[in-house]
Amino acid sequence: MIKTLLLSCAALLLSSNYAAAFNYGFIRAPDWMDQYFIWMIVAQLLLLVGVFITKPIDVPFNRLRTVSLDPAPKFFFYSFGTLYMVFMLLIFVGMGLARYAEF
Repeated sequence: MIKTLLLSCAALLLSSNYAAAFNYGFIRAPDWMDQYFIWMIVAQLLLLVGVFITKPIDVPFNRLRTVSLDPAPKFFFYSFGTLYMVFMLLIFVGMGLARYAEF
């Protein structure tokens, strides 16, 4: 029952609903970019959980760049950082496209 409910909610959120473009004042993006944002947020959350699970216990999160890590936490940490930068780039490109479409 719960599994079906969660899968239904996920399918509803991840479907491409072109009427649900976000407009939070300064941050606006075209409708067709919504599905990319949702997938990237889900992937970032999974990678962030992977970082927290695989990082050494005695190393705080803000010091992960300065210590030598095993391959698994290094993969999760740098993948999360790369995906975060791509996500922010898409947000700024989307804002630019939305402003360009207003003219």
